[in-house]
Amino acid sequence: MIAMLTFVVLYSNFENKNTTQRQIEHFENTTITMEHVTENYLDGEQRICDVWARYINSEKMTIEEAVSFIRISHVMPNASAHIVYPETRTDY
Repeated sequence: MIAMLTFVVLYSNFENKNTTQRQIEHFENTTITMEHVTENYLDGEQRICDVWARYINSEKMTIEEAVSFIRISHVMPNASAHIVYPETRTDY
């Protein structure tokens, strides 16, 4: 009887450790995947900003023209953007 109880306790402890380890690995994998998704999203958004900046600078737009250009180039009506003055780091 004592041998059976010892076996059950040891087996239960072993399974508990395995389950905990699998949960930790799953959490780590999920976190890494979310990091990659976020990084890809931010890279895409940066490319959009780079395209806007290149176009605005090549056309030598005024701030009002740049704001108008960005407004009409948004696909989603609830999106927003900021124009930042590089000299003062203030936005428009």
